[in-house]
Order: sequence, then C-alpha cells, then structure tokens
Amino acid sequence: MKGLLRTRIHKDFNYQYGIIKTAIDWTVIVYLILPTIFFSGLFYRSLWLEQPVWFSWFDWRLAALVMAVTMLSSKWRTFLYEADSVFLVKKREQVASLLKKSFIYNLLFSFLETGVIIFLLLPFLIDFLLAAPVDIIAFWLSATAIKVFGKSMFYFAWLRFKGWRLRVIVISIGLAIILSTFFITWLSLTMPIVAALPLMIFIAVLPALLKNSLLSPGRILDHGIKERGYKTRFIKKMFSMSYEVETPPKARNRTKPWFFRKSGRIFKNPGPQKAMAELFIKHYARNREYTYIVLRLIGAAGASAVFVPSGWAYVIIVAFLAFGTISVSQQMWSQLIDQHAIGVKYKSIDAYFKIKRKTDLITVIPYTIFLVLYFI
Repeated sequence: MKGLLRTRIHKDFNYQYGIIKTAIDWTVIVYLILPTIFFSGLFYRSLWLEQPVWFSWFDWRLAALVMAVTMLSSKWRTFLYEADSVFLVKKREQVASLLKKSFIYNLLFSFLETGVIIFLLLPFLIDFLLAAPVDIIAFWLSATAIKVFGKSMFYFAWLRFKGWRLRVIVISIGLAIILSTFFITWLSLTMPIVAALPLMIFIAVLPALLKNSLLSPGRILDHGIKERGYKTRFIKKMFSMSYEVETPPKARNRTKPWFFRKSGRIFKNPGPQKAMAELFIKHYARNREYTYIVLRLIGAAGASAVFVPSGWAYVIIVAFLAFGTISVSQQMWSQLIDQHAIGVKYKSIDAYFKIKRKTDLITVIPYTIFLVLYFI
C-alpha cells in the first residue's frame, strides 16, 4: 500500500487527461482556448489598472456569493475502487490509512481551489473593499474550512440516506453552507482572527468526528461506486452534449407517482395545444430531473434578491437565470417531442410551436415577479 494514493492520483490525472485530449484538438485550442486565456488575462489585468464602474454595484456580498457557488461544486474524493471490496476487504487497516490520506488530499485540494477563487477576487477585495492581507488570509482559511466541511457532509449524506430524505438533507446542507459562507466572509473582513481560528480547529477534529462514516473501511463498495461516478464525469458530460451519440437510458424503478396518480384529465375538451401541455405537465411531474433544475434556478433568483445589493446587478443575474430556465424548457420539449420516436411526428405542427412559446413565457413569470418585488 506504500504510495498507493499517489499512484491512484497519478492514474486518475492521466485518465482525465486522456478523455479531455480526445475531445480537444488543435482547432479548439487555437480558436477557442488560447483566445479565451489571452483575453481573460487582459480583462483581469484591467481590473488592477483601473477600477471598473460595476464594482460600485456590489459590496462584500459579491465575494461571498462567488465563494458560495464554488463551495457547492466540489466533490469528496476517496480514490477507492469497487474492486477494492474484493482485494482489500481483509486489509481494513490499510484501507483506513488510504481514507485518512485521502482526507489530507481533500483538505489540500480545497485549500488550493479556494486560493484560486480568492486570487481572481483580489482586485475586488483589495482595490474596492480595501481588505488587508490578514483579512484575505483569514478569508482563505475559513473558506477552506467551510468547503471541506461541506464536501464531507454532502458525502456523508449520500452514504447514509437515499430517496427524498437525501434530497431534503442535501438542500439543507447547501443552504447552511451558503449562509455560513456569507457569515464567514463578513467576519473575515471585520474580525479576521475570530473568523479563522475556530474553523481551523474544527478541521483538526473533523477526522475524529467522521471516523465511523467517511473514514470507515466497512463501506468500501459505497466509496468505490461514488468514486467511479466522479471519475467518469467528463465522459458523461461529453455524451450529454453529443446528440448523435446514443446512450442507454438511465435505469429507473417504477413507483407510484405523487401527482396525477389516477391519470385523469387536467384540461376539459383539450385541443392540440392543451393536449401537448397536459403531456408536458404529466411527464415532468413524474420525471422530476428537469423540474429540480428549474426550481434551483428560480430559488437562486429569489436568494439573489437578498444577497445582491445593486439593482442593475440583480437585473443581470435574473436575466441570466431566466435565459437558463428557458433553455431547460427547450430541452424538456426537445426530449419529449423532437427526440422521441413517437413524438417526433408532431414537431412540425403549428400547435407545438405555440405551446413552446407559451411555456417559455410561463417560465419567465416568477423572474418578473422577483424583479417587481425587488424594485417596489
């Protein structure tokens, strides 16, 4: 087991590099990646040379919002494989050692990941908020602690709970992380020592608190399943963006739906538009994957009303989220009609285009309400 974690990290890097290499050729590098890096560097340099006007639209909550978003996007890594449940099942001490070393990896990776975000925020923190070096260091350390805690709690929830309990707990953890991020951001800029010390002490005792969950070798198979899902994340994203690639449908267990259990009519005397609208509602009320995405976007718009102080900044955020919701709605219709073996014959009729436009207008209504309430 000596050097096993380092070997697996190296193999994982080569594996991800090979996947990315197959998708990115020289044309993508020359015409997309290099120009993006060049102009992003110029933009970042301009932030240091001259303070942009839009800085005045925000306060410390911008840094907290950016950091909170990154908190929710990181994953816990164990580097255990499913095959380890066979080959290492009798070597529990060595598996426990690997899990403890992976905890150190997650801690260091979170520290570097948070450092990159803070580096990008430096023009805003130093030139506009006038943050001192000790404030930035305290913000870095406390944000790292929150990130490690959040990743471990998300992973712990996945190990312990399933179904609707898992969704409720994940949402609760996410809200707690967001609120904690805003609190430690304000605390770091006002009382940096108070913000950093307790959280760093908490990180020191976290392995002991998680000894019977995250660091337990008795869940080797669960760790392996989660690690495999994260390892193949780039492949799944490529397949999801490649419509010409046929992927097997996700296996689902048929359960009694919460809504429309008796499959009764929603609309009386439905015409073509109402019939398609009823099909759309029933399909996505029972298959809630896209519906959860829409609810997250609407929830983000509502939360931004609290955390974004400037009116113009809030308008931009709401417009961006509304555009994302319309895009999701278009994908939902495309999956139901355009890409469906039976529904494809209806994609050329006039009623289909009309109901799609009406659906887009309906999805924009919550964002319009948020804007009206914000400016009242």
